Amino acid sequence: MWGKSGNHLGKTTLNAPDWYQTPISVGVFGESSPIDYVSNELEELSISEFYTSVLSILHRSVSLVEGSTISKILCYGLGNFTQCVSARYQLALLLLLKKHTTAKVFVYDPVFSALECQLISSFGCQLLPFNEEGKHTIDKNEVTLTYLPHCSKQLINNFLWANWGLGLKDCIIFGNSFSKIIDAQLKSTLKSSACYILDIFPYTEEISIANSFKYTDIFNDLAISVFPIKKLSSVKRDFWVPRENPKYCDSDTEFITAKFVSALNL
Repeated sequence: MWGKSGNHLGKTTLNAPDWYQTPISVGVFGESSPIDYVSNELEELSISEFYTSVLSILHRSVSLVEGSTISKILCYGLGNFTQCVSARYQLALLLLLKKHTTAKVFVYDPVFSALECQLISSFGCQLLPFNEEGKHTIDKNEVTLTYLPHCSKQLINNFLWANWGLGLKDCIIFGNSFSKIIDAQLKSTLKSSACYILDIFPYTEEISIANSFKYTDIFNDLAISVFPIKKLSSVKRDFWVPRENPKYCDSDTEFITAKFVSALNL
């Protein structure tokens, strides 16, 4: 646990916890630093029943994927955590998981401000260089935790497409519950907007996460989903046949596309 005194911002630099890599001058942020707010969220989460349950479920998940440890954490969709309380708690959880696993952490959100990019780097995380739209291929035989707090079903769908095959055995997805996504949508809708979620679900081990945190709208409807090799090996041969890159109607796109970001940068 990090005490408030250890994380308090002084006149020139931050007295940082051990996951914090680069002291940042107070002049960059003014008298009230976003780091102060994240420190408070870190402390609240670290002693919470919710965090204890997340760690317990993660340990179980690693055993289900037959891995020894999580070597990489991939995070999308944190949002503007310098302005949004929910995003700060979600960032705090990411940093706690980073500390617990000692994994390398890669982060991207197209809405990050320059300040937020600097903070993410200062926390010892690596910023992905461009908008992958979730289509990130994980390393073989290394367990990757993909943290997608309240991200769209299409972003999850894109990630599944990028890793479609037996390599999914090394994926742990911490995001919206697949079962709730499927229950909330017509099957015909899912076939066009989340077909990979729909198809992989029968071969998924989903562990729901009790929404026990004191603020009930920050970590609600989340689950950890894994893909045990025994289940993946039971599918028909043509199940893994390569498919086209997922495409979505503009009116039905629930994430910020690379095309949109490119247009903004022109």
